[in-house]
Amino acid sequence: MLSALVLSGCQLTGDNRAPITPTTPEQISSEVSRYQSIIDSAQGKPSVEALRAYISQEPLLTEQAAHQANIDGTWQMLTQMTPNQVEGIGVEENTLAGWVDLLDIYLNNRDDIDALRAGINDWKIRYADHPAVKTPPNQLTQSLQPPVGTSPKIALFLPMSGQGKVFGEAIMRGFMDAQKGLPQAPVATSNSAPVATPEANSGNDVLEQIYAEVAATTGNSSPSSESEVVNPSLNIAPAPTNTQSVKVFDTNGKSLPQLLQQAQSEGFTLVVGPLLKPEVQAIAQAGSPLSVLALNELDADKLQPRPNLCYFSLSPEDEAKNAAAHMMADGKRAPLLLVPSNAFGERIAKAFAEEWQSKGGATVLKQSFGSTASLKESINRGAGIRMTGIPVIVNQQVAGKINRWTKLS
Repeated sequence: MLSALVLSGCQLTGDNRAPITPTTPEQISSEVSRYQSIIDSAQGKPSVEALRAYISQEPLLTEQAAHQANIDGTWQMLTQMTPNQVEGIGVEENTLAGWVDLLDIYLNNRDDIDALRAGINDWKIRYADHPAVKTPPNQLTQSLQPPVGTSPKIALFLPMSGQGKVFGEAIMRGFMDAQKGLPQAPVATSNSAPVATPEANSGNDVLEQIYAEVAATTGNSSPSSESEVVNPSLNIAPAPTNTQSVKVFDTNGKSLPQLLQQAQSEGFTLVVGPLLKPEVQAIAQAGSPLSVLALNELDADKLQPRPNLCYFSLSPEDEAKNAAAHMMADGKRAPLLLVPSNAFGERIAKAFAEEWQSKGGATVLKQSFGSTASLKESINRGAGIRMTGIPVIVNQQVAGKINRWTKLS
């Protein structure tokens, strides 16, 4: 009977047929592309053909990111199918039948983490060789994690050795200091008695500078009489504002997958970090179920959209780009940048202008100032801020053509 089927050109479907296994890199690449074309043609809509293409493509993928994307795509398509579509598929296909059983366990127990975990453990015994045992879907793994809640266990992923040590230590100190309480300005009254200000030589010039800047911006300027003296310094609250458990993990000590596994096994629910872009790229590709607040932002073509991964850039250039994108979306069309007259200011201005023009904006104008003190002096004597500026040169080829001051329209 089998010979008759072969001679007549018929093929068996599902796990019962024995397809020709590609062996060379060219054959594997061709098969991956063929299955991907079937997946793409479905355009994200539930399709049994696309589901089978995902399953056939999975064993051909060797890169971790591509393999995880295949598993996640399979699960997403399966969860979008209607009961009528799911009913009856995979009866004679072991891998597909495993997916259908896993979906049934998820749908029946997703509101009870303990029951869901028990059901999945039982499923793993019955389908020990299933690809989702080794690489579970991110959405399913996330469902097994307790919510971060109001008292998370925080794992700080920072470079505590190597070239990034100085940045890692600074962020760690700031994070730990924040637990002691936020700076609080003293309450002033009209009958306030003179309060002694901090000694000039307290040994913390940076902190005193911050105190002075905050006092200036909040209007606590020099008093005109002793009865109006107000303490301009800030006080740290005597009691910690929170008692969250925090542990620092050195990103130069172990690989990111190892650190994630360690943090998860120790019961941490929130990862803050990593800091350097290569580590952020690695943690985005790892697909961990833990909630992650990365302290850097990947380039647009490398962003990994995940519900449990957020990017918080500490890069001034990235912040400038985000500001440009926000202003453009908000309908602003004539920005004027005020930046320090140094290399740092030039970097910020150029990053803003590049993003602005990439979104269809016109030439960006900038004003440079020597210091915060000089800018304040100019404002205080009534000169204000002139609504003029010089163009920010993004393309050096046109630098010679733009050399005059331009007034904002």
